[in-house]
Amino acid sequence: MAERRVRCTTAFFRTPDVAPRDGGRDQRRPLSLQAVASPGVNGVNRGLLKRLLRAQEDLYRQYREQVGAPVDDADDQKKFKTFCQTKEVIRGQGPRDSGNHRDGSACDIEYLASPWLPIFAPGGGLTGEEHNKSGQWSKDNVWNPCIQVCHRSGLFCLGHTVEPRASADVSYSYDSFKETHDALVKYLSYRYPNGAAGNLTEATEADFIARVKAEKDTALKGSKLSLFDSATSQFAEKDTSAASDDDLKAAFAQIESDRKTMRYGMVIGSLSVAGDKIDETKTNYREPCRGFLMLKKDVVIALKKTGLRWGGQDFRDMMHFDMGFEILNDFLDVPVSVRAAAIVAELSASTDPAAQKIKDAATAIKNAADAAGPAANAASLADNTAKEDACWAVVNSASSTLAKVTAAKVAALKVAKDSRATDEKKQKVLDDADAALSAAKKVEDDAKTASTM
Repeated sequence: MAERRVRCTTAFFRTPDVAPRDGGRDQRRPLSLQAVASPGVNGVNRGLLKRLLRAQEDLYRQYREQVGAPVDDADDQKKFKTFCQTKEVIRGQGPRDSGNHRDGSACDIEYLASPWLPIFAPGGGLTGEEHNKSGQWSKDNVWNPCIQVCHRSGLFCLGHTVEPRASADVSYSYDSFKETHDALVKYLSYRYPNGAAGNLTEATEADFIARVKAEKDTALKGSKLSLFDSATSQFAEKDTSAASDDDLKAAFAQIESDRKTMRYGMVIGSLSVAGDKIDETKTNYREPCRGFLMLKKDVVIALKKTGLRWGGQDFRDMMHFDMGFEILNDFLDVPVSVRAAAIVAELSASTDPAAQKIKDAATAIKNAADAAGPAANAASLADNTAKEDACWAVVNSASSTLAKVTAAKVAALKVAKDSRATDEKKQKVLDDADAALSAAKKVEDDAKTASTM
């Protein structure tokens, strides 16, 4: 049987989750993270769901081993959420998405704070999200500038450059990303002290200078500034401990410029470009002060162990996990229901006898799809194959019957507008409408039967 997509409003850290057995009984834990529905179809396919649950069981087992949470702990959910460091929702399921998302073979975790980012791929080349229909333009205007910001962040906070570099080893990839993430967050915090928490209140220039001077032998020991030299049009390094006030003023301004640059590498949707120049009036960016990697390493490793791909390692998308292939077996009940509802709305004001019958037929089709689709989904999750197959058979029948209803509608509306239509033609469309209504009613009855198996 082909893999089927399972529509569910909770995909990872499900509520309730079946935790490892303890004392001979299932411990169902209300855990932490819920998925947000994309427009239209929600959820992930059954194959991905199983992998998410396996990863979650692994994480829960680690949590129990490390924290020692008792079975009857009323705060188990909160503690597990803290252990996983979960903060945001899962997104990315739905037919309007592309790639592996469109059939439920992928999901995005920590969507708002683990974005696409220019990185060095396992082969060593710099890569990122393409903008302005040009990889070279993107490299010159977004990817390379973002990497340079990462370098300056590392120099200032660690005394050496850092950069997000992926490899075939997921642990190495994560550590490289995390070091760069931490350096970037710390670097930007010198101008936005609470930026990581979403508070973009700026420090004053005087406060920045005072802080750097106070920390030059402690938190910033070995720190280097990377400042633009107008004489050479190049950035030059300078020990922070030897920096003048003018140097520090330039560094303070550079931090804001670097924050702005990183926003272009963390765009939500598409980067707006006009005349080969980035449109700086747009605001569809993630906040660089929060960094780019909010996923705990244990979570990434647990998901990878189930055979999923991690976008951060494979193609620069930190939030993304997928099965590596598309199943392309969409929830048929949703488009069937939507198309049937459109016919009902279209014919709602018609007084034509044939049109009224067709409207009733479309209503029956919508009812059938709305009943059988969710019932098939529930049966799939419950491993009730007989009921699942019966419900999907109804949905497929509803789809084919809707095609007949649509054809009858087109013919009926054409005759209704034709003042010269013969009685024979009028009777023909009325007979076709009757046949469509009869077929639709049968599908509706079949849906009731299948969904209550």
